[in-house]
Amino acid sequence: MHWDTYNTKGIKLKYIYRYISLEKLIHFLETGSLYFARMDTFEDNLENITPFDITELIGHLPNLDFLSYMDTSIMPEGVAADMVVRRRNALNKVKENLNSQRKKYVSSWALSNSESIGMWDLYAPNGFMIKFERSKLQSLIKSRLKLHSHIISSSDLVIAGRVKYQDYEAIPFEEKGSRLRYSAFRKHIAFKHEEEYRVVIQKVEYSDKLGIEYCLGEIDKLDFELFANPRMSKFSIDKHKRILSKFSKKHILNESKLKPWLKFKDMDIL
Repeated sequence: MHWDTYNTKGIKLKYIYRYISLEKLIHFLETGSLYFARMDTFEDNLENITPFDITELIGHLPNLDFLSYMDTSIMPEGVAADMVVRRRNALNKVKENLNSQRKKYVSSWALSNSESIGMWDLYAPNGFMIKFERSKLQSLIKSRLKLHSHIISSSDLVIAGRVKYQDYEAIPFEEKGSRLRYSAFRKHIAFKHEEEYRVVIQKVEYSDKLGIEYCLGEIDKLDFELFANPRMSKFSIDKHKRILSKFSKKHILNESKLKPWLKFKDMDIL
């Protein structure tokens, strides 16, 4: 397998965060493994799209019903039908190209120096957050590549880096400048609030697996922090501390650093 980084120069933000449910947190603590989801299972179904295919979508998708408002009687025979076929073929080709998502597996993190209320609300409204130093997690994943030869072949590529957010509507006017070395790191600008840092396992062959488990090692030897949702009550935090202590003695559940700012009026001030 091969290793590479992408769009990492000049990063000044130190931490990456993963906002998750209790079920997924317990799985992580039990196994010491990161789950890499196959790219075609993501909410954004245009993951890994190329600038050319974006241009094809912009040119053809909004006008699928163009015959309903065109006077086809003035067209030479067969022209309208040919336009429909060409438009349909172009869009089906984009769908076919997007099948390459099935070769890529992703572990997604939020790159920041602080928690995000928006990310809490989106991904863990009643959940938890794992916090790593970005450089340490990246080095750990790289150092364990050879131990995962059973899931990552010698021809596969593993890439860590920051996502680039692009305005898809502008790409037809700057298609060449919009190209990325790895299309797996392109997302629509509408997702920029995520400030995503991802690790991608880019396989040569298609796979039927929906996800890949990547073991980082024994959980109590890993260096990370755990936090509860800032809206979680003290009673609930204490309860979950007891639950999670069964899986890790080292990693204690912490209250969110945002909690004092959200709960100031509810505090007892002596």
